[in-house]
Amino acid sequence: MAPRALSRLGTNVVLGVTMFTVLIAVGVPIVRLLVWSSESIRAGTAVTVAGGVAHHIGNTLLLAGSGALVSIVIGTVLALTVAHRGRAAHLVGRISTVGYAMPGPVVAVGAVALLAALDRRDWLPENFLLVGSVLGLVFALVVRFLAVGYQGVEASLDKVPDTAVESARVLGAGALRTALSVELPAARFGMLAALALLCVDMVKELPITLLLRPFGVDTLSVWVWQATSESLWAQAAVPSLVMVVVGMVAVGALLVALERGAELVS
Repeated sequence: MAPRALSRLGTNVVLGVTMFTVLIAVGVPIVRLLVWSSESIRAGTAVTVAGGVAHHIGNTLLLAGSGALVSIVIGTVLALTVAHRGRAAHLVGRISTVGYAMPGPVVAVGAVALLAALDRRDWLPENFLLVGSVLGLVFALVVRFLAVGYQGVEASLDKVPDTAVESARVLGAGALRTALSVELPAARFGMLAALALLCVDMVKELPITLLLRPFGVDTLSVWVWQATSESLWAQAAVPSLVMVVVGMVAVGALLVALERGAELVS
Protein backbone atom coordinates (compact mmCIF):
# COMPACT_ATOMS: atom_id res chain seq x y z
CA MET A 1 0.00 0.00 0.00
CA ALA A 2 1.19 3.47 -0.83
CA PRO A 3 1.42 5.83 2.17
CA ARG A 4 -0.94 8.79 2.10
CA ALA A 5 -0.42 12.00 4.05
CA LEU A 6 -3.30 12.93 6.38
CA SER A 7 -4.66 16.37 7.02
CA ARG A 8 -4.28 17.92 10.45
CA LEU A 9 -7.82 16.85 11.35
CA GLY A 10 -7.23 13.33 10.06
CA THR A 11 -3.99 13.08 12.03
CA ASN A 12 -5.73 14.17 15.23
CA VAL A 13 -8.55 11.69 14.67
CA VAL A 14 -6.16 8.78 14.08
CA LEU A 15 -4.07 9.78 17.09
CA GLY A 16 -7.17 10.06 19.27
CA VAL A 17 -8.50 6.66 18.23
CA THR A 18 -5.11 5.08 18.82
CA MET A 19 -4.68 6.62 22.26
CA PHE A 20 -8.24 5.67 23.23
CA THR A 21 -7.54 2.07 22.22
CA VAL A 22 -4.37 2.00 24.29
CA LEU A 23 -6.24 3.54 27.24
CA ILE A 24 -8.93 0.86 27.14
CA ALA A 25 -6.61 -2.07 26.43
CA VAL A 26 -3.78 -1.13 28.81
CA GLY A 27 -4.78 1.71 31.10
CA VAL A 28 -8.00 0.22 32.49
CA PRO A 29 -6.44 -3.16 33.42
CA ILE A 30 -3.45 -1.46 35.03
CA VAL A 31 -5.69 0.79 37.12
CA ARG A 32 -7.77 -2.22 38.15
CA LEU A 33 -4.62 -4.10 39.19
CA LEU A 34 -3.41 -1.08 41.18
CA VAL A 35 -6.72 -0.85 43.05
CA TRP A 36 -6.80 -4.56 43.79
CA SER A 37 -3.14 -4.52 44.85
CA SER A 38 -3.82 -1.69 47.28
CA GLU A 39 -6.76 -3.59 48.76
CA SER A 40 -4.73 -6.79 49.05
CA ILE A 41 -1.80 -5.04 50.76
CA ARG A 42 -4.09 -3.26 53.25
CA ALA A 43 -5.84 -6.54 54.06
CA GLY A 44 -2.50 -8.31 54.57
CA THR A 45 -3.27 -10.94 51.92
CA ALA A 46 -0.36 -10.13 49.60
CA VAL A 47 1.43 -13.28 50.77
CA THR A 48 1.23 -17.02 50.25
CA VAL A 49 2.21 -20.03 52.32
CA ALA A 50 5.59 -20.00 50.55
CA GLY A 51 6.35 -16.36 51.38
CA GLY A 52 5.77 -12.75 50.44
CA VAL A 53 6.37 -10.66 47.34
CA ALA A 54 10.17 -10.64 47.73
CA HIS A 55 10.27 -14.45 47.91
CA HIS A 56 8.32 -14.84 44.67
CA ILE A 57 10.23 -12.10 42.84
CA GLY A 58 13.55 -13.65 43.84
CA ASN A 59 12.51 -17.12 42.67
CA THR A 60 11.10 -15.76 39.42
CA LEU A 61 14.19 -13.74 38.57
CA LEU A 62 16.49 -16.62 39.53
CA LEU A 63 14.71 -19.15 37.32
CA ALA A 64 13.96 -16.80 34.43
CA GLY A 65 17.45 -15.30 34.53
CA SER A 66 19.17 -18.68 34.69
CA GLY A 67 17.02 -20.13 31.92
CA ALA A 68 17.46 -17.06 29.72
CA LEU A 69 21.24 -16.98 30.14
CA VAL A 70 21.64 -20.71 29.46
CA SER A 71 19.35 -20.42 26.42
CA ILE A 72 21.22 -17.46 24.98
CA VAL A 73 24.61 -19.11 25.51
CA ILE A 74 23.55 -22.40 23.91
CA GLY A 75 21.69 -20.53 21.17
CA THR A 76 24.77 -18.41 20.41
CA VAL A 77 27.08 -21.43 20.22
CA LEU A 78 24.54 -23.22 18.04
CA ALA A 79 24.07 -20.24 15.74
CA LEU A 80 27.82 -19.82 15.30
CA THR A 81 28.21 -23.53 14.58
CA VAL A 82 25.39 -23.49 12.04
CA ALA A 83 26.90 -20.44 10.34
CA HIS A 84 30.17 -22.29 9.65
CA ARG A 85 29.24 -25.97 9.32
CA GLY A 86 26.76 -26.19 6.44
CA ARG A 87 23.54 -28.13 5.96
CA ALA A 88 24.05 -30.83 8.59
CA ALA A 89 24.60 -28.26 11.33
CA HIS A 90 21.65 -26.25 10.03
CA LEU A 91 19.42 -29.32 10.39
CA VAL A 92 20.67 -29.89 13.94
CA GLY A 93 19.88 -26.26 14.73
CA ARG A 94 16.32 -26.61 13.47
CA ILE A 95 15.75 -29.84 15.39
CA SER A 96 16.99 -28.26 18.62
CA THR A 97 14.26 -25.61 18.43
CA VAL A 98 11.32 -28.01 18.09
CA GLY A 99 10.43 -27.49 21.75
CA TYR A 100 9.13 -23.99 21.02
CA ALA A 101 6.45 -25.45 18.75
CA MET A 102 5.15 -27.75 21.49
CA PRO A 103 2.72 -26.81 24.29
CA GLY A 104 4.26 -26.22 27.69
CA PRO A 105 2.52 -29.21 29.34
CA VAL A 106 3.91 -31.57 26.67
CA VAL A 107 7.46 -30.32 27.28
CA ALA A 108 6.91 -30.57 31.05
CA VAL A 109 5.71 -34.18 30.90
CA GLY A 110 8.55 -35.14 28.54
CA ALA A 111 11.11 -33.49 30.82
CA VAL A 112 9.72 -35.29 33.88
CA ALA A 113 9.88 -38.66 32.10
CA LEU A 114 13.50 -38.07 31.00
CA LEU A 115 14.69 -36.70 34.34
CA ALA A 116 12.96 -39.49 36.28
CA ALA A 117 14.67 -42.06 34.06
CA LEU A 118 18.04 -40.44 34.79
CA ASP A 119 17.29 -40.38 38.53
CA ARG A 120 16.61 -44.14 38.48
CA ARG A 121 20.08 -44.74 37.02
CA ASP A 122 21.73 -43.68 40.29
CA TRP A 123 24.37 -41.69 38.41
CA LEU A 124 24.00 -38.64 40.61
CA PRO A 125 25.18 -38.03 44.18
CA GLU A 126 23.09 -39.58 46.93
CA ASN A 127 19.88 -37.75 47.87
CA PHE A 128 20.03 -35.58 44.74
CA LEU A 129 17.17 -35.84 42.26
CA LEU A 130 16.74 -34.00 38.99
CA VAL A 131 12.95 -34.12 39.21
CA GLY A 132 11.87 -31.30 41.49
CA SER A 133 15.23 -29.50 41.33
CA VAL A 134 16.21 -26.09 39.99
CA LEU A 135 18.54 -27.79 37.53
CA GLY A 136 15.72 -29.92 36.12
CA LEU A 137 13.41 -26.91 35.86
CA VAL A 138 16.03 -24.82 34.04
CA PHE A 139 16.64 -27.74 31.66
CA ALA A 140 12.93 -27.91 30.79
CA LEU A 141 12.74 -24.13 30.30
CA VAL A 142 15.73 -24.24 27.95
CA VAL A 143 14.16 -27.06 25.94
CA ARG A 144 10.97 -25.01 25.63
CA PHE A 145 12.49 -21.64 24.74
CA LEU A 146 15.86 -22.37 23.13
CA ALA A 147 14.42 -21.39 19.75
CA VAL A 148 14.03 -17.77 20.89
CA GLY A 149 17.69 -17.44 21.77
CA TYR A 150 18.94 -19.37 18.77
CA GLN A 151 16.84 -17.62 16.13
CA GLY A 152 17.46 -14.19 17.61
CA VAL A 153 21.22 -14.62 17.43
CA GLU A 154 21.04 -16.34 14.05
CA ALA A 155 19.07 -13.44 12.55
CA SER A 156 21.73 -10.99 13.73
CA LEU A 157 24.60 -13.15 12.49
CA ASP A 158 22.99 -13.29 9.06
CA LYS A 159 23.42 -9.51 8.85
CA VAL A 160 27.19 -9.72 9.35
CA PRO A 161 28.82 -9.27 5.91
CA ASP A 162 30.61 -12.35 4.64
CA THR A 163 33.50 -10.11 3.64
CA ALA A 164 34.10 -9.12 7.27
CA VAL A 165 34.35 -12.77 8.37
CA GLU A 166 36.47 -13.72 5.39
CA SER A 167 38.83 -10.79 5.98
CA ALA A 168 39.38 -11.88 9.57
CA ARG A 169 40.11 -15.44 8.48
CA VAL A 170 42.52 -14.28 5.75
CA LEU A 171 44.39 -12.20 8.34
CA GLY A 172 45.00 -15.36 10.34
CA ALA A 173 42.19 -15.29 12.91
CA GLY A 174 40.76 -18.67 13.82
CA ALA A 175 37.07 -19.48 14.11
CA LEU A 176 36.95 -18.64 17.83
CA ARG A 177 38.80 -15.34 17.48
CA THR A 178 36.65 -14.36 14.49
CA ALA A 179 33.51 -15.07 16.47
CA LEU A 180 34.70 -13.06 19.49
CA SER A 181 36.08 -10.09 17.56
CA VAL A 182 33.74 -9.83 14.55
CA GLU A 183 30.54 -11.84 14.73
CA LEU A 184 29.46 -11.54 18.37
CA PRO A 185 30.06 -7.77 18.61
CA ALA A 186 27.95 -7.32 15.49
CA ALA A 187 25.20 -9.53 16.96
CA ARG A 188 25.21 -8.04 20.47
CA PHE A 189 21.92 -6.16 20.07
CA GLY A 190 20.28 -9.22 18.58
CA MET A 191 21.41 -11.14 21.65
CA LEU A 192 19.96 -8.42 23.88
CA ALA A 193 16.63 -8.60 22.04
CA ALA A 194 16.58 -12.39 22.34
CA LEU A 195 17.45 -12.14 26.04
CA ALA A 196 14.55 -9.74 26.62
CA LEU A 197 12.10 -12.04 24.83
CA LEU A 198 13.39 -15.02 26.80
CA CYS A 199 12.90 -13.21 30.10
CA VAL A 200 9.31 -12.29 29.21
CA ASP A 201 8.50 -15.85 28.14
CA MET A 202 10.07 -17.49 31.19
CA VAL A 203 8.61 -15.08 33.74
CA LYS A 204 5.07 -15.96 32.65
CA GLU A 205 5.66 -19.68 31.99
CA LEU A 206 3.31 -21.75 34.16
CA PRO A 207 2.91 -25.47 33.20
CA ILE A 208 6.63 -26.31 33.28
CA THR A 209 7.24 -24.32 36.45
CA LEU A 210 4.19 -25.77 38.16
CA LEU A 211 5.17 -29.37 37.44
CA LEU A 212 8.95 -29.22 37.93
CA ARG A 213 9.53 -26.56 40.59
CA PRO A 214 11.23 -27.61 43.84
CA PHE A 215 9.12 -27.77 46.99
CA GLY A 216 8.67 -24.35 48.52
CA VAL A 217 9.83 -22.52 45.40
CA ASP A 218 6.90 -20.57 44.00
CA THR A 219 7.12 -17.98 41.24
CA LEU A 220 4.90 -15.04 40.35
CA SER A 221 3.06 -17.05 37.70
CA VAL A 222 2.38 -19.86 40.20
CA TRP A 223 1.06 -17.30 42.70
CA VAL A 224 -1.29 -15.85 40.07
CA TRP A 225 -2.50 -19.34 39.16
CA GLN A 226 -3.11 -20.32 42.79
CA ALA A 227 -5.11 -17.16 43.48
CA THR A 228 -7.15 -17.09 40.28
CA SER A 229 -7.97 -20.82 40.52
CA GLU A 230 -9.84 -19.92 43.72
CA SER A 231 -11.32 -16.70 42.24
CA LEU A 232 -9.23 -14.54 44.58
CA TRP A 233 -8.72 -11.78 42.03
CA ALA A 234 -7.48 -9.14 44.47
CA GLN A 235 -4.80 -11.48 45.80
CA ALA A 236 -3.64 -12.20 42.25
CA ALA A 237 -3.24 -8.48 41.51
CA VAL A 238 0.10 -7.95 43.28
CA PRO A 239 2.03 -10.69 41.44
CA SER A 240 0.29 -9.76 38.19
CA LEU A 241 1.38 -6.15 38.58
CA VAL A 242 4.97 -7.19 39.33
CA MET A 243 4.96 -9.38 36.20
CA VAL A 244 3.77 -6.38 34.19
CA VAL A 245 6.66 -4.29 35.55
CA VAL A 246 9.20 -7.02 34.76
CA GLY A 247 7.74 -7.31 31.28
CA MET A 248 7.94 -3.55 30.74
CA VAL A 249 11.63 -3.53 31.71
CA ALA A 250 12.29 -6.38 29.28
CA VAL A 251 10.31 -4.65 26.53
CA GLY A 252 12.33 -1.48 27.14
CA ALA A 253 15.54 -3.45 26.58
CA LEU A 254 13.96 -4.98 23.49
CA LEU A 255 13.08 -1.57 22.04
CA VAL A 256 16.61 -0.34 22.63
CA ALA A 257 17.96 -3.39 20.81
CA LEU A 258 15.54 -2.93 17.90
CA GLU A 259 16.48 0.73 17.55
CA ARG A 260 20.11 -0.39 17.27
CA GLY A 261 19.28 -2.75 14.41
CA ALA A 262 18.47 -6.07 16.04
CA GLU A 263 16.13 -8.47 14.30
CA LEU A 264 12.89 -9.43 16.06
CA VAL A 265 12.18 -13.13 15.61
CA SER A 266 8.97 -14.59 17.02
